[in-house]
Amino acid sequence: MGLWSIITGKSSVDKTLDIADKATTGIISGFDKAFYTDEEKAETLTKRMEIVGQLSESHIKLMQATASETTARSITRRVVAIFVMALTFLCMFAIAAVWRFDKEWALFMLELVKYFQVGIAFISVIFFFFGTYLAGKFAKR
Repeated sequence: MGLWSIITGKSSVDKTLDIADKATTGIISGFDKAFYTDEEKAETLTKRMEIVGQLSESHIKLMQATASETTARSITRRVVAIFVMALTFLCMFAIAAVWRFDKEWALFMLELVKYFQVGIAFISVIFFFFGTYLAGKFAKR
């Protein structure tokens, strides 16, 4: 064997065997992946069920965290927030629609919106309604 390795070189034989091993491994794994066995179906189903379990646990935690948000005060906050958001978007779309036909009237409408401070109400709702949830999340960390 020593004389043969001197003539041909041991590393070239090892390289040839490695290439043949990799080629056969690739061919076998290709055939294996070509067919979807019952075991693979069961593994996929198990992984899907784990994901569904995690999602349901997250939903339960969310429901527990927001269960105390059904007081009259929180419901009132939601109604006020919805009203202010709807009013802001209604004003925005109305001004945009009127602007096409009469720019002076649209500017007058914009002045009314500024006078009644709809923008400040919008920012206040964003800050106080949604900001409390964000502050609570950051405080828990």
